[in-house]
Amino acid sequence: MFFHNPTIRLSEFLAMFHGALYVSLMTFVPVYLGVARDASAADIGLMLLPMTLGVGVGSIATSLLVSRTGLTMLFPSIALSAGTAILVTLAFWISHLSTIAVVLWFSVVAAAMGTVMGVVQLTVMAEAGGKMLGVASASVTLSRSIGAACGTALGGVMMSALLSANGPKTEQKLQAGLAAVPGFAHEYLQSDFDWAFQGVFLTIAAFCARACVLAWRVPRRTI
Repeated sequence: MFFHNPTIRLSEFLAMFHGALYVSLMTFVPVYLGVARDASAADIGLMLLPMTLGVGVGSIATSLLVSRTGLTMLFPSIALSAGTAILVTLAFWISHLSTIAVVLWFSVVAAAMGTVMGVVQLTVMAEAGGKMLGVASASVTLSRSIGAACGTALGGVMMSALLSANGPKTEQKLQAGLAAVPGFAHEYLQSDFDWAFQGVFLTIAAFCARACVLAWRVPRRTI
């Protein structure tokens, strides 16, 4: 009976794809910065701060807008539409951008992600009613966790498959680190890594696009 409600069912799937989007992005962006941009661990930590801040800003802004307007799914619907467009653009143009620009654009995507979970939680709990609040809360967390695990695994499979398609030497050099590869070989392998990460970011963009479609389709859009 719980999942027969279309608002709850679609919101749960939205939480699932949001989990895939959020965790896979937070997993592979640091890998990209380290491998393709030669950033140190300390630099990567600093560059992730704007993304973390973006999630918080998106969440707080959405909560204020929901409390003032009573609208719910409108905000993640719009934000995820923008996030999908940015991710697709980054997938094809990221090698032409500076590291600062890359971090800033991913921070915008993070802000878009911050609009989702609070709205999903509120929507499912409102539909479930007072007697099912525990079930509603736990089900959203479970859906997000399943999506996070599956999304990150799929991103890893995509990256491994694209690197393998370029031959075993690329995978060996990835393990050794780009810093050990001088001159022309460094540039050659860099193109291989750009190709692999393009596939990863397109996969993440697909998660965002699917979450966007679900956000637009959820029947209940107000509280």
